[in-house]
Formats: sequence, structure tokens, C-alpha cells
Amino acid sequence: MRSMHRLLQPYAFCMRTTSLKNSRRVCGIIFFGIVLAAMPGWRAPDADQSPGSWRDDPSWNQGKAEWAVYDAQRVIYDKPRNYEATIFTNKQVMDPNTTTKAANADMPGGVEVFKHNVSEMIETDNYIYRFLTTSFVRTDDMSVFKISSSSQEDCGSTYRQVTARDGQITARQFGYFPDEGSSMASFQMTDNLLFHDALTVALRDFPFETADTTDAQHVALVQDLTDTHWVKLTPSGAMLEYVGTEQIRVPYGMMQTFHIRLRHNEIGGATESHYYFAVDPELCHVLVQYVGPFGLRYRLKSLDWWAYWSEPQPDKVSMKINQTEVTQIAIDEMHSRGWTDIRSVETRQHGDRWLVSISYDPPTPGGHAMVEISETGKVIVVHPGA
Repeated sequence: MRSMHRLLQPYAFCMRTTSLKNSRRVCGIIFFGIVLAAMPGWRAPDADQSPGSWRDDPSWNQGKAEWAVYDAQRVIYDKPRNYEATIFTNKQVMDPNTTTKAANADMPGGVEVFKHNVSEMIETDNYIYRFLTTSFVRTDDMSVFKISSSSQEDCGSTYRQVTARDGQITARQFGYFPDEGSSMASFQMTDNLLFHDALTVALRDFPFETADTTDAQHVALVQDLTDTHWVKLTPSGAMLEYVGTEQIRVPYGMMQTFHIRLRHNEIGGATESHYYFAVDPELCHVLVQYVGPFGLRYRLKSLDWWAYWSEPQPDKVSMKINQTEVTQIAIDEMHSRGWTDIRSVETRQHGDRWLVSISYDPPTPGGHAMVEISETGKVIVVHPGA
């Protein structure tokens, strides 16, 4: 697979140009898997070409997983649902014969991967939706080794399985809705084939420092497959674009990020997906924010390391914010509510939260509001006229 650091070169994909955890509206269980063996595509540089790469950070060898927790939102039954999403990322060795975790990490021919586990539980008015999507990407070149996904709730079952061998993709799915049942598709693997579900980890290896915001790349995209109805199993044209660096505020704090935009055919009510990765090299380019199809949004809330398979859950580690940042968050919140003529602001700490008193014009009963903000920067409640 070709280097991601060559992604913006004319030969990296089919052509070069300067143009350019989802509404589960119904019930079901989804399963799909993607297995790739010796396939062309994009490839990260060899370790000796990229010393200090985030992939080589010693944190990955401490026997724990990167534990990223996100404030999340997804549309289900035409209503935005707020919840907490968790992404675990860790290194492990896979058995290429079974495509499962190797019984012995030193097995001959074993494949070292990043296991990227996206875990979501979403309450609705009907029942709880449970989604789990796991991408396995090779640590040496960030090519996809396997992707598996499932969803469970209380109404039915649907599944998908996609395999790639010897340059050929074979995809199968079963849907329990009327006129669906079983279907399959097959197509050739190409150098520019991407899988939407794996990009939250694969794009961490994008050549941010050398990318040009005037460049964009044509890619073949296999869409987000997590739906309870049949989906399109074959790839469609899409465009990958580096937008640049942006400072954004998430519950974790103010963060400098690299922004990548993916333009694609309509998926779940959206024609674009946006990825924001941490600039800070000590954070290994972790995903800070994501906005995509099905009304899906992730905003980083806490970040730590945890051997979740063997240890009890530790306390979540969140970035604490200072008084200046708290004041700006409160002002932004009131601006979003239409109160732009702010006269005075008073900020004070009260236990584990901040209280910001704001006076503004035009006057309302009491002439001011009180904004309560958590120590990690999340607006808890606004008391108008308080």
C-alpha cells in the first residue's frame, strides 16, 4: 500500500486535482467484517523514514489501550440522541489464518495491528441501541487488516460481511425487512479504495506537515455500513481534502487540530465527513472531533490509558480549564442564544464547577443570566434572569 505521506502526490491515487459508533431508524443487529491480504492502497512510510512517528511512541508498548471518551450525538428515530462514545486503540498481534488475535504474540507470520474499538450505547424512547465497530490496521503501513461491526437492539437482526483476497472484494449482507433478504457484490481492489469506518484511525497518519490545502484526491469510498436496511456494498467516488489547522473547543479543552474533509455521495443525510486530529505530537494525533453521516458527532471529553480487558475502570482524566477560558465559553453560549450586547461578566469557582454571571442588553427580567460550567468546560445549565 502506498505511503500516506505521498497521499497528495500525483501518483498516490488515480489522479490529482485542485477541484474537488447514524440514524438507526429501524431495528436490527448488524455484523460485517473486512479482511485484506496483500492489497494495494495507501501506505505509511517505513519507520526509518519517519523517526518519532506517533506509531512508534513508547506509550503503545506499555500494555494498555489509549482510552478516548467523547461527548457524542447520533440521530435515531429522527431525533438527536446525546450519549457518551468510547474509542479504545491499542497494539496487538493478529493471526493471518483466523484473522483473530494471535494466541501467541510471537507466532511466526503474525501481523501487528492497531485495534481501534468504537463502543457506543444510546438510549432511545424505545430501547437501548448498542454499536461496536472495530478496525484492525497494520502498524507498519496503516493498511486495513480487518474491520468488524455489530449493532444490537430489541427488534430484529441484519448482518454484513466483506472480505478482500487476491485483489478481489466480496461483500454479503442479509436484511430482515420486506423485499430484502440476502444480497452480495464483488469488485476489484484498487489503490485508492478507502473504508469510511476505518478513517478515524487511518487518517492519523495523514502527512499533515507537508499537505497542501489546494490539493485534493479522488478516492473510491466504501460507505459507512452500519445501517439496519440494505446498504450499497460497492465503492463510490469521493474526494479527500486537507483543510488546514484549526483551533477548536471541545469538552477536553481548547485544542489545535488538523482538519480533513471527505466529500462523498449522500450517506445518512450528509455529503461530507469532517475529521479533526490533535496537532500536539504527545497526543499521537488522537481524534479530537468528528462530524459525519447520520447526524453523528464526536467531541473529545477525556483521554487516558487503560488495560480495559484486565483492569477496573480508572477515573477519567480530563483537561481542566482556567478562568479566562471559562469566561469565553459563557460568552459564546450567550451569543449562541442571541445575546450579543454583553455589558459585564463576573466569573467565580464554586466547588467542582464555575459560575459566570453575565449582564447584557437588551434587558430581560433581572437584566442578566447565570451560566454554570463544568471544570472541563461543558455548559451545564443557563439560568436566564438569575
